[in-house]
Amino acid sequence: MKKVTKVEKTLSGFRPLDLDYFRPLEVIIRNGRVDEAAKIFKSIVQKEQILTLYNEKSRYIKPSIKRRMKSAAARQRIKAAEIKQKLIDSGEYEKRKLKKEQKRAKNKPEKKSNENI
Repeated sequence: MKKVTKVEKTLSGFRPLDLDYFRPLEVIIRNGRVDEAAKIFKSIVQKEQILTLYNEKSRYIKPSIKRRMKSAAARQRIKAAEIKQKLIDSGEYEKRKLKKEQKRAKNKPEKKSNENI
């Protein structure tokens, strides 16, 4: 069942513009930690996919090339799914998953408890 959403219109007949989209990114530098602020800024840019959008919009890609790229990506996804299914059928997938979990547990430092004895 489709969800019906009501579109608000102004007196001019157009939808109101969401100005949060155009808001600049801001990162507050605390205690003079510029490296930490740069790290936060990088993570925000990556999460918002700003650079990928910029690269997509910065140059014109012919529709035929877009179709080729789209079909190539679909082929890659299908091939990856087939490989994963083969691994699942052979039981290798679970072995690799357990190996990764063990490696993470080994590299993860143990938390110290705050209990005073």
